[in-house]
Amino acid sequence: MGVRVFIATTEGPAMIQRIAAEDSDIPPVVCLNGTTETLPISEAYGRFVRRGTGMVAKLTGHDSYRIDLDRPVDGGSSWQLGILLAHLLQAEGRLAGPEETAEVNVFATGEVDRDLFLRPVGHIERKLLASDGPRQQVLDAGSTCLFLVPADDAVNQPAVTPVATLAEAAKLIDLTLPADAPGVLSVPAPPEASKGRGHVGRVVAAGFVLVLLTAAAGLYWQRDRIVAGIDSEPANPASQAATEPLPANKAPEKIQVTVQPLSAPEGFTCRSLRFAQLSLVEGSASPLTAGQALAGSDPEICRLRYGVAPGGQEMREFQAVWRAGAREETVQGSATPTSPLVLEVDVIRGQPEAMELEVRSGADTGTSRIWRHSLVP
Repeated sequence: MGVRVFIATTEGPAMIQRIAAEDSDIPPVVCLNGTTETLPISEAYGRFVRRGTGMVAKLTGHDSYRIDLDRPVDGGSSWQLGILLAHLLQAEGRLAGPEETAEVNVFATGEVDRDLFLRPVGHIERKLLASDGPRQQVLDAGSTCLFLVPADDAVNQPAVTPVATLAEAAKLIDLTLPADAPGVLSVPAPPEASKGRGHVGRVVAAGFVLVLLTAAAGLYWQRDRIVAGIDSEPANPASQAATEPLPANKAPEKIQVTVQPLSAPEGFTCRSLRFAQLSLVEGSASPLTAGQALAGSDPEICRLRYGVAPGGQEMREFQAVWRAGAREETVQGSATPTSPLVLEVDVIRGQPEAMELEVRSGADTGTSRIWRHSLVP
């Protein structure tokens, strides 16, 4: 879903045309319409991006960008909500440019504090009036239009959607926030009065989206080391669905399982990799056997790739279920020794150390084994 973002101002909305990552030693900058003209908010934008003072680097993992707007934004801090939403959308590849089709158009105003709460900025009715033309064009084209304002700035206008936190704003556009971002796990639903034109369905689905946010947030983030292949054991019968018992004369089916780390290229983190448009570096696949360990090193591991194959030569049906804390990932399909069933898992910062991979044989429901392994800080 492409999303176009406008900064709502009293002089009219400024479209965010493009965000480009720059080298960290280059100061962040806001430019006008693809030219070399820098806008007055550039210095404040730099503080908003940089580590220590700002929020952008904290949430995206990178600390320098160039942003192009289609009209000037002179000062203040009301541009922060739109800018931050645009950065997060860019990280997911969903920020729509001027010539691209956008399913949702967001007009946003609000200051964002260090805890990702929104602070009032005032002049809401003037900003709403100044955006009448562009908003009507969006609605006439059949796209969804949201006008987001801080909850403390709420006015009695049906087109306005008050939000108290960045997480509330993110829910309305199906935007993933990092799992450790403030407010992700406990975001109150917007009040009924905040439902603006064209997004009722999104607000109704907010509870479902919150579950997705918790499960999917923070793609490519991870700790530094992993130990895998610590023990394989039969699954706990109490945790399985009722199955036919194995015949006394039938040996358990052999299952071959490997794990392969996929890491960020040297000099990059898993977070910043999303902006560099580079591929993950594939490590060596190792069997998950009792007592064998796979250790990670710099650069950090972003993803684990599991391979499941039968011990014999015949094609077999398998289901692989990976668990870590509340997370669970599942894949099912056929596999041969030369074409294993593959399950890839993005490793999330703060993920519980204990992990397990349960493999069930579709052809023989009596065979189910668990490989327990863990992450090491």
